[in-house]
Parts: sequence; structure tokens; C-alpha cells
Amino acid sequence: MRSTRAQSAGLLSYLHTALIIALAGLLVGALGPVGAWPQNTQAQSTDSLEAQVDSLMAEYDREDSPGAVVGVFRDGEVSFAKGYGMADLAHQIPITPETRFNIGSASKQFLGFAFALLAEQGALSLEDPVREHLPDWPKFSETVTLRHLLTHTSGYREAYGTLYLAGRVPGQDYLPREEALDVVRRQPKLEFSPGSTFQYNSTAFVILADVLEQVTGEAPAKWMEENVFRPLGMKQTSIEREVGQVIPKAADSYTDAEHGGYIQEASNRSIFGAAEVFTTVGDLARWARNFEAAEIGGQAVQERFQTPFVLTSGDTTSYALGLFNDEYRGLQRLQHGGAHAGYLAQVSYYPALEAGVVVMSNYDGVNAAGAAQKVSEIAFGEHMGPKSERARAKEGADVDSTLLHRYAGKYRTDDGTVYTLKQKEGTLFVEGEPLIARSDTLFQPKGSTAQVIFHLGPERKVTQATLRTSVGDTPLRPVQPWTPSAADLRTFAGRYYSPELETVYTFAVEDSQLVAQHRWHGTLRFTPGEENTFQAEEAEIQVQFERNKVGLITGYYASALRTRDVWFDKRE
Repeated sequence: MRSTRAQSAGLLSYLHTALIIALAGLLVGALGPVGAWPQNTQAQSTDSLEAQVDSLMAEYDREDSPGAVVGVFRDGEVSFAKGYGMADLAHQIPITPETRFNIGSASKQFLGFAFALLAEQGALSLEDPVREHLPDWPKFSETVTLRHLLTHTSGYREAYGTLYLAGRVPGQDYLPREEALDVVRRQPKLEFSPGSTFQYNSTAFVILADVLEQVTGEAPAKWMEENVFRPLGMKQTSIEREVGQVIPKAADSYTDAEHGGYIQEASNRSIFGAAEVFTTVGDLARWARNFEAAEIGGQAVQERFQTPFVLTSGDTTSYALGLFNDEYRGLQRLQHGGAHAGYLAQVSYYPALEAGVVVMSNYDGVNAAGAAQKVSEIAFGEHMGPKSERARAKEGADVDSTLLHRYAGKYRTDDGTVYTLKQKEGTLFVEGEPLIARSDTLFQPKGSTAQVIFHLGPERKVTQATLRTSVGDTPLRPVQPWTPSAADLRTFAGRYYSPELETVYTFAVEDSQLVAQHRWHGTLRFTPGEENTFQAEEAEIQVQFERNKVGLITGYYASALRTRDVWFDKRE
């Protein structure tokens, strides 16, 4: 059985990553007139910019704290870069503009560009079925293409949530490439029809790295070095090839220790595609310059690379090939965030200004996405449209505690994902993250521009909520309370086995509560949601029991993190 602390640390790290990707910086800002960057002047004097960024990052500008580097660039040249805090606390090495960081999921844009380039060269088509390049790949009822992988619309399982159900701890247990790929090889059916749904999926990019190797005949790290990094002059950028590899000038990464101070984080995987690019502010400036200059591949590649995907419903997502193409305060923005093993990053580029912002951190307590947004406003604010009404609002509106109590509870999406909102000290929390009230019905995750909107019916009762991002609106349906009797609970007792995961959960009733025993998770206590549906208290696991025609339990579907509907047979 795993220690509670170890499980919590790994899961919280994963959830932090998930929230950054799902919520941070995704909404389109209010549109307004946008001016071009003057040719002979800067939007913000260096002295003024530095003073404001210093104030923003003052909390981390210490010799006893990890921190971050902040960079502002234009036309491939860094106009401002400064480090705050320590790259190595043990040896008192400060963060500088030359310090390298793992940029986590922001690495995906490099692989996305590689596929746009290979498609333009005729080496492959983005409409190729995945199985065309991976002969041992499973065949599903519908075709999954390379474009589906690149745009998070494949319907494939993601390794993190799937293996979590089997007892693995995201961010802690070692995850080799083959095991991540085997998650999809063992998947009995797609989670949804390809192209119909945007569901962020890092495992898709692990698969893409394998496709890249099959198509080019070279290891992905070598191919990227020869065809992207070196031609762009990105001499300080490299790809981690194995866990623990020494990356020169790289910052160590940290998280908070349970009893004060910090713990040095350790990566549990080295799988290029999903993450593993180490780089600097200067090299990211050179990379972003190619968005406009198109020195590699030309404009046709950039157009392919930057075009957002259109779902089968006709709705346009804001995700292109490995990066978001959205807007912020009237400016088009090409951006991606990332988080891995204590590292956090946000890379944002504004094509109209041919300029951008980078924030990279070695401490998972830094809000890199929020900092990048604020630095963008400091550096480029005069070229942005007006702030929306909600952005001009005070930090938190006063909401009646009775209304907050009504908002608290469980909400289910159409795909079965359950979000739990809790009321604590006059604030709503989702997955441990506070929601800041902008009005009686509109809330935002702290440091994010996503929205959670509550819809009220007669007597101000919640009829529905909406999670709004630039990917679209996701309806959140209140879970109808269900109180099973003692006799009802006993019908769920039994031993359940997943052929897909080769793992067993044994359910029983203890002290009038449904509990499950698992080899690695230990004892999990479950609370009822809707009828026949339960949520684990100690883990991000939901189960929905199925009955046959005569009402007997036949098994259940389990969902965790970004994985849906893994089937467990009732064996006894």
C-alpha cells in the first residue's frame, strides 16, 4: 500500500498540471482597437518594465527560495530578461536568463511544428491513419488520424488516469514510453468519436514521437536537433532522453515540503513529445521569431501549424498543432503552458506585435500562466484592447453565503467527468483551487481567465453551470443527490476485475459506507452521487455501477483524471 503523503503529492502535481492546461489563460479577451508596435520605440521603457516585474516577482526574489525567469522579446531578440530566486538551493546558484528549464507541455509545439514540416515535405499526411505508421497499432471502429493526435481529439486513453486506476501515482511512479503506449494498445474501444471532442491528451504526443521516428528513421531528439533547433540557432535547447540525465545549466525543481522548506522534485519519466524540452528565454525568442519569419518551412508550414482544429460539430477549437491559437484583449496569441515535476512554464507570442513573453519556473507554487499574462499587460498594454468588465472588477465580489452553499456540490459533464465544488471560509473551491467571485453567478479560477457560470431558476436554485473556455462551453449538470439504504449498499459489495488493467478492487460495506480495497491504493471510501454512482473520497476516481435486466450488478465503469469508462467485471 502506498503512503498517503506519496499518493497525495503525485496526484496534486498531476491536478496542478491539468488545471493549468484546462483553465489557465484560455478565454478570448474582450475585443477592442489594437495598435501596431511602433517601429522605432518600445511599448514600455526597460526601467519601468523591470520595476513592475520586480514587484510582481518579489515573493521569489530570495536566496532561500526557488523562483522563475521572466523574459520579454521582439523580433527574436530579448529586450528584457531577469531571474528571480535560486536554480539550485543546495549550492546557492541563482536563476539567470541563461538558466535552462523543462517547459513541460509547452514542448508539444515543437512536435506539432515537426509534423507540419514533414507534411509540407510530403513525408506524410496529417490525415494518415495512425496505424499506417505503426503497424502493431490497434484497430478501432473509427479511424484515428495524425491530425486527431496533434489536436487532442483522438478518443485514445491517456496514460496518467488509466494507470492511476491500476494503482500508479502520476508524477511519482516511473513511466517508460512502452508502458504509455501499451495503455492505448490495451484500450478496448475509443472514448469518443475521433474529431468530435477536445480532450487534452499527453499520451497522444508520445505516440506522435514514435511516428516521427518511423517516418524519419531517426531518434526524435536527434531529428529535432538537426532540423529545428540548430537551424534556428537554439544552441541552449535540448531534449532529455532518459530520467536523471544531466542537462548543463538546468535548474533543479522543487515543491513545498510537508513541514516547511522545499523538496527537490524528481521526474518519473523521460518521454519526448508530451514534455522534456529544456530551453532558455533566448532560445524561445528565436523559436517564436520563426512564427513570422518562417525561416524553416516557409509560410505554408506556419499556416498549417497555426490553424485551429474544427470539430465534427462545426465548432472551432483554439488548439492548432501542439499550441493554442487564441486571443487576449484583442490580440491574437499563440501560446502554451506546461508543468512537469515541479517545473512550470508559459510561452505567449503576439503576432501583431512580433513580440512575446516567457515565464519559466522551477517551483510548482508559481503561477507561470498568470505571471505571463500580467507581464504581457505591463509590456504591451497600450497595444491591447480595453479590459472586459469582469477583468476590471475587484478581486472578489461579495456573494451571500447561502448562495455559495447552493453552488457547492458535485457537477457532471456530458462525458461523465465529475467536478466537486466545496464551500470554505466564504469561498468556493474546485479541486483545491479557489474560485474568485466576479458577480453573484460568475466565478473564475484564481490566476485564470476561464469562467464558471451558474444558472439559477425559480427560488434561485441552481439549474446548471457552465465551464467556459476558448475551446467552447462545457455544461455542468448538478448531480442529483441519492441516499442509498443499507440494503442498497450491500448490492454493490463484491470483487471487481478489469481485463484492460489487470487489477482488482474489492468492495464492501463498513460503518454504513461503501469502501473498496486495492493493492496499491489501500482503502478507499466512496460517497454516493447520482443513483448507482460513487466518488472516492481519497482519490480522483468515480465509479458507475451497471445492472442487468433483473437488477443485478454486473460491473462498473471507472473514470479518473482524463480517463473515462474503464470497465470492471463483477467476479464474485
